[in-house]
Amino acid sequence: MKWIGQNIYDFISRFRNDVYLESISSGTIASGGNLGLDSNNKIVKATAADGDITGVTAGTGLSGGGTSGTVTLNVSGLTVSEIAAGSILIAGETFADNDTSLMSAAAINDRIESFGYTTNTGDITGVDLTGSSPITINSETGTTSGNYSATIEVDGASTSARGVVELATTAETTTGTDAARAVTPDGLKDGYQGSTNVTTLGTIGTGVWRGTAIEIESSKHLVHYDFQGYGTGDGTNFEISKQVSVNTAPFNHDTSIGSDGLTAQTVQTWIRAGGKAMPKACTLKRITGWSTAAGSSTANIGLFKLTPVRDDNSNRSAVELADISYTAMGNAKMEDHDVTSFTATAIAAGDILFTALKAESGAIQYFSLTVEVEF
Repeated sequence: MKWIGQNIYDFISRFRNDVYLESISSGTIASGGNLGLDSNNKIVKATAADGDITGVTAGTGLSGGGTSGTVTLNVSGLTVSEIAAGSILIAGETFADNDTSLMSAAAINDRIESFGYTTNTGDITGVDLTGSSPITINSETGTTSGNYSATIEVDGASTSARGVVELATTAETTTGTDAARAVTPDGLKDGYQGSTNVTTLGTIGTGVWRGTAIEIESSKHLVHYDFQGYGTGDGTNFEISKQVSVNTAPFNHDTSIGSDGLTAQTVQTWIRAGGKAMPKACTLKRITGWSTAAGSSTANIGLFKLTPVRDDNSNRSAVELADISYTAMGNAKMEDHDVTSFTATAIAAGDILFTALKAESGAIQYFSLTVEVEF
């Protein structure tokens, strides 16, 4: 340096030894500077202390000569390009299912939309399920803004389209005219079991039977037996037919079997009366026919069964099946009979059926009846 008067001229100066500045305050190394003063006010080149990092440039990683101490990294405005490749997924990249990668906001949005979701917001004003917008959004309700109620109207089901259907009650099932409601299995059973809508007994008028023949034992058969006769009442007892050896048998009834018809009789009396033996076990179903009786008193026509015992000579009593009681109207007028209620109905195979008459003393009675049994 050259000193000329009080002027200082700018020249580049180089010093071979240390340079000290006197009469200035001592201090620390200037932050961010390249030169500084040490504790003796010597001009020194600024260097980082051991273990301290004084600056990091984004995108280049950490730098510095420190070998120990605590390092704090403050990052601001970090971009995807400044992060190692493959450590974060961005929009358009294939999703990686691992625990080492992060996802950008755009990559997350791509993933959500791939599942059919959307981040769009707004109000639902209608949903078209059948082409008639069955869901209606009503006006706001309550005190919260945007709180809407919805009315859902779905078409009813039909034979050609799916939809909402109501279950029919038992009464609606029984009526059988509702075409808009569905019948449940329980409703079908309750509505038609025993219902007048189903004919459980009747005659099939048309059609051809093409199935296997029904065995006799599995089917029901009605068989009819006719009984005719006459008798003159004694006023007290039931009377069965004469012995078949008499020319008026088996029509003439004048053999007494007691006032109730239950007096035990000999084997000869029963076998000679000419009753009708039953070939199979059966059930008494009906008695129909006509009769006349003289006078105006009560007249009775009885139907009895006898159960014989083979190789036995004991006297046996009959069992009453029916007692048809009516008021005599004279022999010029007929009384009709249609009886379905009986004293007993069970008839065993081998039982013998008899008719018996009872009328006022001296009153003659005539009858012609058909007895119906079911095998």
